[in-house]
Amino acid sequence: MTIKSAINFFKYFSLFLLLGNYSCNIYKQVPEGSSILLSNQIDLIGQEKDLINDFFYKDEIYKIPLQKPNKRVLGIPLSQHIWAFYNKRKVTKFSQFMKTKVGKSPIFFDSSKLDRSRIALENYYFNIGYLDNQVKVNYQTKDKRTKVVYAVETKSPYKIKFIYTDTLTPIQKDISAENYNSFIVKGDILNIEKLEREIGRMTYVANDKGYYSFTKDNIKYSFDTFHKNHEVNVHVKILEETDSTLFQKYRLDSIYVFINTYKEQANVNTSIIERRGNIIFVQSKDKSYNENFIQKFIYQNHDSFYSKGDINKTIQRLSELNNFKLINSTVKFPSEFARNLDVVYTLSPNSKRTISLDQSFYNSTLGFIGAQPTLKYVNRNLTRKADKFSLSLSGALEFNAYLNQNKNFSGLISRTDLTVAAGYNIEKFLLPKFIVNKQDYVFNRTFINLNYTYSKRLGFYDIHNIGTNLEFQWAKKKNSTFSYSPVAFNAIIFPEKSVSEQFQNTLNQNPFLKSSFNNSFIIGSNFSWNHFFSVGKRKSNSINMMLNMETAGNSVYLLDQLFSLSKDDNGVNIGDINLSQFVKTQLELVKSTKLTHLSSLQSRVKLGVAFPFGNSSKLPYIKQYFIGGPFSLRAFQPRTIGAGSHNPGVFGLDTLQFPRDQTGNMVLEFNTEFRFHIVSFLKGALFLDGGNIWNSSPNFSQDELGVFKLSEFYKQMYLGGGFGLRGDFNYFIMRFDVGIPLRVPYLSKNDWVIQDAKPLNNEWLRNNLVINFAVGYPF
Repeated sequence: MTIKSAINFFKYFSLFLLLGNYSCNIYKQVPEGSSILLSNQIDLIGQEKDLINDFFYKDEIYKIPLQKPNKRVLGIPLSQHIWAFYNKRKVTKFSQFMKTKVGKSPIFFDSSKLDRSRIALENYYFNIGYLDNQVKVNYQTKDKRTKVVYAVETKSPYKIKFIYTDTLTPIQKDISAENYNSFIVKGDILNIEKLEREIGRMTYVANDKGYYSFTKDNIKYSFDTFHKNHEVNVHVKILEETDSTLFQKYRLDSIYVFINTYKEQANVNTSIIERRGNIIFVQSKDKSYNENFIQKFIYQNHDSFYSKGDINKTIQRLSELNNFKLINSTVKFPSEFARNLDVVYTLSPNSKRTISLDQSFYNSTLGFIGAQPTLKYVNRNLTRKADKFSLSLSGALEFNAYLNQNKNFSGLISRTDLTVAAGYNIEKFLLPKFIVNKQDYVFNRTFINLNYTYSKRLGFYDIHNIGTNLEFQWAKKKNSTFSYSPVAFNAIIFPEKSVSEQFQNTLNQNPFLKSSFNNSFIIGSNFSWNHFFSVGKRKSNSINMMLNMETAGNSVYLLDQLFSLSKDDNGVNIGDINLSQFVKTQLELVKSTKLTHLSSLQSRVKLGVAFPFGNSSKLPYIKQYFIGGPFSLRAFQPRTIGAGSHNPGVFGLDTLQFPRDQTGNMVLEFNTEFRFHIVSFLKGALFLDGGNIWNSSPNFSQDELGVFKLSEFYKQMYLGGGFGLRGDFNYFIMRFDVGIPLRVPYLSKNDWVIQDAKPLNNEWLRNNLVINFAVGYPF
């Protein structure tokens, strides 16, 4: 790091300390005899030190004391500082908002809560197997600041030696048959929470096998301890029968489905009552849903045993339709002495038709700023079978952010887009019935999509992009979804008349650039898989895996070889436009690690590779990889990175400069983001992004610097970092990120550009600071 950089760092660090000292005015407003709770300290005595697990473990136990200290941001009680600043100001709507909504009054120490906190800690450790634990508490007050210390001596945990369950009566046998899913296992440390979950599981098993009246109050547990070896025997016992109905298995009589109506209306107009097999439908006069269609999602039958699992599966399948704002289920006895049950579903549909106008803003290549309004019409129940039809029209204008900054991009508007899209969603597979079985799926759908985009880059070229595809989506488990498109078609057309003379000269001088602007047809298929699962001892962390595979041109190429469909010998073509042949694969992993209840660490790794073959020597322009921008490397503008250590620069001709989009057929990207709570709805983030794109061979690259080499690729990583603010408004996230480059690999003298940082220099900020506005998290 240079001397100047060190001086700048010292300035900012000094400013940070000054803010911290200034915040001390909070203590001037603390009444005499009172103090502010500064911290709770919990010392674990007799436990082995494990820095990582101990950090996460302590986050749980710090929630236990009844009185929590004031929250701090980077060591500063920011919320309390804001409260103190406005506490003695003139009362206005703004000052009250800042004081009560953004700021927060300091927490005064209350010694009366210490003993209850001590007991709560003892109970917590008792419940996780430390039956002999002891907790001592003391506190110290100085300068109106109080620190509380809890000393916890856990001693050795008790482990389960034997587990006893009753298996004499029919209900005990029915429940014990499912014990392979038990939450308590021999040899594990005793855990009261797991025992309670086991009781809940056993109750669910009983309800699922017809015992409707059976509740968890009918199951108790006890355990015998052996102090010498710290072992325990657990006895889970089903209480003896006191009411004959508790242990009775019930069968179903009738299944009712009320759609947009109520049970008391059924006798008003009998024409709205329909019976389909064992199900009685009651609808309003408009009969908004087809009864045969809804019947497919009901998993109960007349005279079958009551099953809570079947009811939950029915609710889940109906919810997956995304057509009902409210779904209720009730189980009733038809009469006072009935021995069978009725199941009643009440469905409240959403509005059938909606029209919405959305507005989005974005920043694009080389800092262009764009606005895109979208008008969308949706009919979510077109043929009374929850099939959805959507039609959208959107237009985009991209403005030249560098106008009047001598960047030579002519005109205020740099690009215009117009997109028309239509989609149709059917709640089943458009496949023969013998291929699929609806009982096996959480959902199964068919999508038919059609879209057209006209894009005009003023002074350069026009693009017509026409696409359509048939797609199947399904899930057999909640955490794992699949998608397969057997037919996907794209036509990318660059009209010759739209290409400006100056840009055509640029293309003629650069064959590699010219190859990216060829007309092409893409006819292929793609497959994707998304899998989500929890990890960690407390299942508080998660990993999301996304795999995408795409191939194009194979089937048409085979037909051409068999029937000679092409007009010439220059490869497979349709109307003089070559057919693209390629394979493309991308794997993305996102891990979420909970650090504290107000902070987390989010990480992402993305790998991708694509190869043209057969009929194609280059990938289609829209299928090439690029990185940078608000959802990628945020310290760099979109499409300005790579390939490899190639200097992207610009291609110029006279006064016209064309910002060439940097693309490749290989990509590696990684992101790490520390997210934390600031005040109220405002959250913050510190992030580090890295990655690059490459070409797999010189045939795909403009020079050797952009070719992937195993011995060199790790030296060619772009790195960027920064901070962000997020407004979390529950239904959506507004994001503001500021990034600066840390490393630029094509610079031979000093690729670690952060060493030459001049954060107080306006020119440096203008050339290096990248500001991103976006909706939603980056990953």
